[in-house]
Amino acid sequence: MIKNITKASIYSGMKRFMVLALLAYCVLTTVLLLRLDPKPLVIGIDPYGTRVVGQYGDSILKAEKENLLKRFLVYLYSYDETNFDDRISEVGEFMSVELWDRKRAEFISISNRMKTESLTQKAKITDIREIDETHFEADIELSITNRLKKAALKLRVSVELKPSPRTSSKPYPWEVITYDEQTI
Repeated sequence: MIKNITKASIYSGMKRFMVLALLAYCVLTTVLLLRLDPKPLVIGIDPYGTRVVGQYGDSILKAEKENLLKRFLVYLYSYDETNFDDRISEVGEFMSVELWDRKRAEFISISNRMKTESLTQKAKITDIREIDETHFEADIELSITNRLKKAALKLRVSVELKPSPRTSSKPYPWEVITYDEQTI
């Protein structure tokens, strides 16, 4: 006996097939992503062309180190009473866990003082020097305003970096392991 196949049953069967195919695709891609553990890929563009950045001697990596240092220092030294906690949280993302644990009590103390008094501090980076591949020095001019008093201060900050894996939440492949500031 021949059975009549209606358009509705064909449509229903195709729908079931598509749902099962998409479910199988989702499971397969999830398993592959977990198994292969993909790494972020950085593609750099400079005057020499476009390329995948991966070598440690690459000029794009040197520019990235400089950008990391600038962001770290600006977030560390430019703040006011309204954004101090946010700025220091951003700084913490650039620090190693050990350095953050050592500095956390100091940052909490400053944060508590910032809640009771009005203070604005702005930093201008005047120079960044590379001592070697992991050590840098930066000269910073600070402008501090506390109520109606203004003060200017010059600092020399020594920063040491170490390689660290690049992740989607941490765009730079380094982290700050120590920093030391001196008045000049």
